[in-house]
Amino acid sequence: MQEGLARQTVGDKIEELLLDAYEQDNPKEEFVASFRSYMSDTFGSPKPTYTVYFPINFSAFHTPPDRFEQGVEIDRIPYDEWETYRGEAEQLDEIAEFFSQHPNDFDEDTFTFWEADVGARDVVVPPNIVYDAVVTLLGQIQYSFHLRGLHPRDDSNGLPKHSWSNLRAPPILLVADEDGDINYAHAIDRNHRRAETVQWVDDNRRNRFDSIPSLDSESAYDKKLLDAFHAHQRGMAEPRKHSSFLYFWQGLERLATRDDERANTGDTVERARFVYEQLGDIDPVFNDVLRDLANKRNSLVHEGPNTTIARRFQEYTKVLLDGMITLYLECRDDFTGQKMNDLLEYGPGDWKRAGLVRQLSEREIDFERK
Repeated sequence: MQEGLARQTVGDKIEELLLDAYEQDNPKEEFVASFRSYMSDTFGSPKPTYTVYFPINFSAFHTPPDRFEQGVEIDRIPYDEWETYRGEAEQLDEIAEFFSQHPNDFDEDTFTFWEADVGARDVVVPPNIVYDAVVTLLGQIQYSFHLRGLHPRDDSNGLPKHSWSNLRAPPILLVADEDGDINYAHAIDRNHRRAETVQWVDDNRRNRFDSIPSLDSESAYDKKLLDAFHAHQRGMAEPRKHSSFLYFWQGLERLATRDDERANTGDTVERARFVYEQLGDIDPVFNDVLRDLANKRNSLVHEGPNTTIARRFQEYTKVLLDGMITLYLECRDDFTGQKMNDLLEYGPGDWKRAGLVRQLSEREIDFERK
């Protein structure tokens, strides 16, 4: 995302310089001089720092941490401070229109409010960086507080709720420059959000969340985990059963695929089964799902949402993804790179001959639903 935005920004500037140079007597010399000046001014000085302000719809009923770190530092700010920034932003017509048309009032009963500083050379980059970081963070929260959990039921009638979790990415991000002026906003959607209560007081789940390390997007191993947390969050927040299943599948497939191969549906299921068997027991219903999972995924991809899908396929694909994430986190310090590739390749086969699997079986991995 960041590289793509950088290329787009520089590309737009080059196009502008070319158009300006075309009008001059010596277009080639004019372009070269202008381009050198642009590169010197842009990349020869420190990146300016932008501050991004945004709401997240987990309530303050159980007090959340004041700071999260996930690539950037995300700090909680008071509601009054958010209201000040929002008021300044609404001086811009398009931002005022967004807030006037959004179904939420952005009150402190539904949202908590946050800020993050990002160095960048273009104002469009920081909100994208922060948005990606927040989606990763929410995925880590969902994983930690819903580990091995099946789809929640509505207390009133026992039927499945509309979506697994109300927790959503920010609907809008406001961006202030180094002078504190807000002159840009990145609007995501106008969908209504309900407050989600995260049980921060649950010590077991909170400890699981706190134990997740800061992930490095430059590491191939960590990049797979980052993608898996993104998929986990999207699967949890998606109200459509088919789409939720496919998000969970994407995360599962990402972690079940070796670095040197293309994804294969059959391999994904067998490797996910193998990993789960190292962590927990597979009941008869789960076994039935595993037997039909590859065919169900292929039907959804090739035949579309008209394919019938039972809730259990969505639920157990999510549980399999929980297992793969747990494995990657547990093995992050010493199973990186080729070791993890070998575990995925040889684990589902004659595992008694695989020393890596024996090492895995000797670990005490916490995969209990608490």
